[in-house]
Amino acid sequence: MSSPSDSVVSTDVKRGNGGSMAAIESAPAQPVKRKSRMDAQIEAFLSYVGEPVRPESQSGFVNNFPNLLADRPEGFDILVGERERYLHVLRHVAQARKRIYACEAGDADSLNVALTEASRRALWRYLGNAYRLPDFEAGYSQLVQCVKDARTTVNRLLDEYFPEQMRLELEMTSDVENEDDPFELLRLCCFNGQDILSRRTRFEAARQLVLAQQYFEMRHDGNSPEELDRAMTDLDDMLKRDFFTSGRSACYEITAELDPDNLYRVKSVRHSQLQPGARHLKSHESLVVMYPGMRFIPGDIPVFYRSRIKQDAPLKQITKNRRDTRTVRDLLGAEFICLNEDDLFRVVQHMRRTVVRVPGTVFGEETNLYRSGVVNKNNRFSSEEFRTTKYYARLHDRWYELQFKLLRDWINERCSGGRENHVLYKLHSNLVELFPKLFPTDLYFDWSDPELRLSLVQLQLARIWS
Repeated sequence: MSSPSDSVVSTDVKRGNGGSMAAIESAPAQPVKRKSRMDAQIEAFLSYVGEPVRPESQSGFVNNFPNLLADRPEGFDILVGERERYLHVLRHVAQARKRIYACEAGDADSLNVALTEASRRALWRYLGNAYRLPDFEAGYSQLVQCVKDARTTVNRLLDEYFPEQMRLELEMTSDVENEDDPFELLRLCCFNGQDILSRRTRFEAARQLVLAQQYFEMRHDGNSPEELDRAMTDLDDMLKRDFFTSGRSACYEITAELDPDNLYRVKSVRHSQLQPGARHLKSHESLVVMYPGMRFIPGDIPVFYRSRIKQDAPLKQITKNRRDTRTVRDLLGAEFICLNEDDLFRVVQHMRRTVVRVPGTVFGEETNLYRSGVVNKNNRFSSEEFRTTKYYARLHDRWYELQFKLLRDWINERCSGGRENHVLYKLHSNLVELFPKLFPTDLYFDWSDPELRLSLVQLQLARIWS
């Protein structure tokens, strides 16, 4: 493949002043290089939206870029800004393809190969300059993987919150669903047509690019899935070594019943010979029976310990309008569930003496275990019934969210049908802050529809009590 820098184009040919007639007749015929449909589409799109300007308001922004932004949901600042920047990338790619048409000789297949390679490298130069990443082959392959991660995230969200019929209506169009190449997604952002399928194709392609870039930045900032797994293993090993009593564990049978206030109350806690399991078993919705494996701290105090990795951090960035992946501090977390308040107090004190005993390792301490009100006043979806003590701890140069809870509150957080239930809390938050942004009303559903909301709540309750 020739490149613009090393191709030699005859001055006579460029000016139309060829040499002798014999020389012209004896020269091999050159294939006619016609613009591909892709390039015609890109060129028409770029000429339609005109030169980019910086508008003073969102309305001016939409007026300047109607074809790119008309499908955007209200208030989706991250997606709006990123789509504007991808427009600049599209111009950059278009220029690179024009240079290939001017310089590349050969048949149609080699021309297409050259165009594809130039397009990908033009897109990569944009990202490589932003992140100082010189390796095209490895870097572009990683970006392709991040597109797959973005698709997995959207599909996982659909499986988690929506019944089958709604999932079918929210699934990506086939063009977007089957595309892993970032350049091809960029091309789909200017998909022709004003019918609903074309508009969804444009929107979903842009959504994939934004989510993929957020996953790419997570990897670049040291938060790849492999690195997060290692960081969680480091925490587990440190707690096993410094916090928990070595070699001491036991399985408990815990029974909780629903009281007239619609809250579960722990009725019995006793040793069990069964294999420990975090799942809860219910004969009906008024009874919970679980078999957790408990660890111990000095003083023979049992603790139910659970660690977790936040898999879908880009969704939180979209919800909170946080562009920088490094601002998400709760990627890694752990829960310490205690049988009673006295045990919880001892666990918190033991943590301070053994793990977070160095200045600068703790910030953001919050609690509502001993006071009324929500644990985090900045979270408008938090419930007063959700009770916890929590803070962020810096360990091994990583931030971890550590939460300390009572067993009764932890059971209600998982199994009740009230506002303290974590699944219902997330559903409420997503209905207001996430779903309208990922699936805007003019393309999908009216998220304020009471019947729609009720059907999603009923689905989660059916799963909780199944």
